[in-house]
Amino acid sequence: MVGANSGLGYILVVANGNLDMALVFAVLVWLVVVSLVLTGLIELLERFVLPWSRKSRNEVLARGSA
Repeated sequence: MVGANSGLGYILVVANGNLDMALVFAVLVWLVVVSLVLTGLIELLERFVLPWSRKSRNEVLARGSA
């Protein structure tokens, strides 16, 4: 982020340097939204590509709580 010339990281560093806290928080919220969407997509992909992984994970969790 520090060495970038464009993108959200660049905007974050510049806004922080200018003490534009509204823009800093807006960029942080946008980064959180993007991260949540990408995490959700990866979980969906994992469900279809590795269906046995979810089943075994649930079995391990069920054994641990019993």
